[in-house]
Amino acid sequence: MPIAMTMICLYNDHRIDTTRAWWVVVANGNLKMLRERRALSLSELALMSNVSRGTINRIENGKQKPSPSTIRKLAQALNVNVEELTSDQGRLI
Repeated sequence: MPIAMTMICLYNDHRIDTTRAWWVVVANGNLKMLRERRALSLSELALMSNVSRGTINRIENGKQKPSPSTIRKLAQALNVNVEELTSDQGRLI
């Protein structure tokens, strides 16, 4: 049975537990919620983040695991820190 491995990456002095982070981005709906809160379409966020529209769509629908680099790009485009995008400390209201 394969053992799940957690990868910790460091971006701008922020540690990202990629196993946990991608799950929170998808399961809590943080990415979609933040995108919609800013009234951004998938295409607009793709242009702002340099992440393809298809990739963002697959991440939002739980079909693709975002890399640490993608998480960072999306956070920058949404003008939030990585922790806010990957936080599981309750949903933003």
